Amino acid sequence: MKIVITGGTGFLGSHVSGRLLDRGHSVNALGRLSGNLLDPIIADGLIKGADIVIHLAANVGGVGYLDNNKARSFYDNLTLGINVTNACSKHRVKRLILAGTPCVYGDSLKLPLSEADISLDIPSGPVAGYAFAKLAVSSLANEICSQNGIDTVTFIPSNMYGPRDHFEQHKSHVGAALLRKAYIAHHKGLSTFKVWGDGSATRDFVYVEDVAANIVKLVEYGHKLNGATLNFGSGVETRIGEFAELLCKLLESKVKPDYQTERPIGYQRRVLSCSRARELLGHIPQLELEDGLKNTLQWIKDTKQIDNWLAE
Repeated sequence: MKIVITGGTGFLGSHVSGRLLDRGHSVNALGRLSGNLLDPIIADGLIKGADIVIHLAANVGGVGYLDNNKARSFYDNLTLGINVTNACSKHRVKRLILAGTPCVYGDSLKLPLSEADISLDIPSGPVAGYAFAKLAVSSLANEICSQNGIDTVTFIPSNMYGPRDHFEQHKSHVGAALLRKAYIAHHKGLSTFKVWGDGSATRDFVYVEDVAANIVKLVEYGHKLNGATLNFGSGVETRIGEFAELLCKLLESKVKPDYQTERPIGYQRRVLSCSRARELLGHIPQLELEDGLKNTLQWIKDTKQIDNWLAE
C-alpha cells in the first residue's frame, strides 16, 4: 500500500512517517522541497498513484501568528485542501485522512468538546479564519470523495507537543513557545520568561507520538470511516500557568513565568472529549504531560537546539 503524507517532513508528519515505515508501509513524505501544493497541477502529480493520503500540510502557527495572518491562513489552507481533495478524487485513492483543528469549536460549547457539537457554534477570534478553512475542506472532501467511493476521515488533534516540534519564534504554538522561552531563560540564567495571558487559560496538551499512533490506526482501519470526525487529545484540561510552572520544575531552574496579561490567548478553556476515538480505535494516550515534557526537554538538549535559538 502506497501512502502519501503532505507535510510529511514536518513535526507530526515525521512521527507518522516513521511509524508507518516501521510497520512496512511504502511512504512518500512530502515536504516543501517536493513541490508547492498550492499549485493544483503539482498537487495532482504528487498525489497520483497513492492508495491513502494523509493531509497534514498547512499554513499555521500559534494564536499570534494566526491573528496577524487571518486572510493568508484562510486562503492557503482552503486552497491546499481543495487541491489535495481534487487530486484524491481524480486518482481514486482509497482513503483521505485530513488533519482538523480544535479551533473549529466555538467558544460557547460545553466542555469537554465533543465532535457532535461542532455545528452548534461557529469559530471566533483570531483563529477563526484558519478554523473556517479546515471546516470547509472537511465538508468538501466528504461530499466530493463520497461520490467517488473514497473513504474520508478528519482527526482533530489537541495542543500537540514533543520532539521535532516547530520552535520558530513568531510562529510556534503555545507548548513549543513556552518550551523555547523557558529553556533560553534557564540557559542564560534569567529570572523570568514571558507567558501570554495570566496563566488561567487552559489547553488539552497531547504528546505527538500519541497522535501519530492514532493516525496509523486510521490508515490500517479495516472498515469505512464515512467522513467521521475524531478528537485526538489527552482529555486532561491543563492551565497554561501549570504548564509553565512544570517546565520550571523539570529544568530545576529558578526562572519563573512572567505573565503578559495584555497579550492574546485565543479561547479561554479547551479540553477534548476523546470517547469516540476510544470506542473506534482504542485511543488511550500513553504519556502523561510531565513524562512527555521530560522527553521533549531531553531532545532539545541532545540536539543542541539552544545553539539555533541563540543564533537567530
